[in-house]
Amino acid sequence: MSKYTEQAEGFLRDAKTNINIVYTGKRKHSTDDEEKRDCYSVTLSNSKGEYEFSFGDSIENTQNRDSPKLYKPGYRKENQHQKVTAYDVISCLTKNPPGDFEDFCSDYGYDNDSKAAEKVYKAGVAEYRGLKAIFSMEELELMSEIY
Repeated sequence: MSKYTEQAEGFLRDAKTNINIVYTGKRKHSTDDEEKRDCYSVTLSNSKGEYEFSFGDSIENTQNRDSPKLYKPGYRKENQHQKVTAYDVISCLTKNPPGDFEDFCSDYGYDNDSKAAEKVYKAGVAEYRGLKAIFSMEELELMSEIY
């Protein structure tokens, strides 16, 4: 286990939060994807509630899992998808308030007259709200320190 995964799992343990990662197949995760990737349904749950979302792993990780040299004799291919870790998921989440749309576009280099940028912005806002519902501000700050 990497130090990053240990850090993420330690955070979840301290926040008394469970993570459930279920492989849902290989597909295009977003409308902008040009290639298929391994996708998952992820649920974070604790005493405050539950936040469920889709997670698309990187194209590189997906391609590496598809490489025949990764498979051991007698090892079922579908088990390879369990390599997604709490760190992989947590490191990609929106843990800070996204601000307003103009600031978002300026910060991330989007055109503020773009429907695609607006869609990305709204997804980030929804993700932040989902996390804020089950984590305190202090926990979100600690989560943002997981690198």
